Amino acid sequence: MGRGMDMCPTPVELKDFEGEAEMVVHRIQNTYLVIKDMPLQRSFYEKALGLKVKFADQQRWTQFAIGETSFSLSSADEAADGASGATVVFEAKDIEAVTQEIVAAGGRIIRRRDMGIHGRTVTFVDPEGNVAQLFERAAKRGASGTTASTS
Repeated sequence: MGRGMDMCPTPVELKDFEGEAEMVVHRIQNTYLVIKDMPLQRSFYEKALGLKVKFADQQRWTQFAIGETSFSLSSADEAADGASGATVVFEAKDIEAVTQEIVAAGGRIIRRRDMGIHGRTVTFVDPEGNVAQLFERAAKRGASGTTASTS
């Protein structure tokens, strides 16, 4: 069987990278989708994922704040030349509740995946056909054997 999306990557040994050159890039500032219908897409992401608008420029751009980064919707005119395709992965604490909101807001679930100790994903399609994912971390076992969620 070929290496496909159903297979988890083989765990690798973590190495000590002390002495390596410092990274020039230190975080993802923003991820955006080039979309056609700004009101439809803005409403979907507000309702399905509960995102709050940080900045909006009419039909050209809508930016949502998510923690220390942003997710945005862009018109074709506002996007980088030739921009297409992105897979955004949103982390959720309750993947099942968010999945219900996605469906209620007009999205479609296309795949669920349990990655064991790595967590779970739900792949969905928004109203314009953009594919995105939800990710939920796996629960950790505490010293007492109880399950505790990781942040």
